[in-house]
Amino acid sequence: DSIGVARFNIAKRGRASNHLDGAGSSQAGGVRESQLVMTVTCDWLLTQFPGPDIVKIDVEGAEAMVLSGATELLSRVRPKFICEVTSENSGCVSDIFRAYGYRLYDSTVQSAQRKALPKAVWNTLALPGEYTN
Repeated sequence: DSIGVARFNIAKRGRASNHLDGAGSSQAGGVRESQLVMTVTCDWLLTQFPGPDIVKIDVEGAEAMVLSGATELLSRVRPKFICEVTSENSGCVSDIFRAYGYRLYDSTVQSAQRKALPKAVWNTLALPGEYTN
């Protein structure tokens, strides 16, 4: 959600549980070590690269932070999102996507059977409201 420096924690168990301070999973089993890392926003990336068609977010509990730094991406570029959403962030993530006119789906459900959801789930597919396929 900002351009700066953050502390990135290396999990004691399971590299998939590495996370930024303020986020993370109970699956990390604690922190083995920490590193300072540079952070940028999705909107800053738009000043350096063309807008994407699809964005994958898998950030171990920091998904609301990522989306908070993506207002231009959400409002102007309007890509499709595939996003792992923790239960703790489901409400906030849902509110952000809804504020920009996105519909939420469970990405594990085949497209013919998908129904719009009121709230983000672990494997969320977020499609712009104008998307019809």
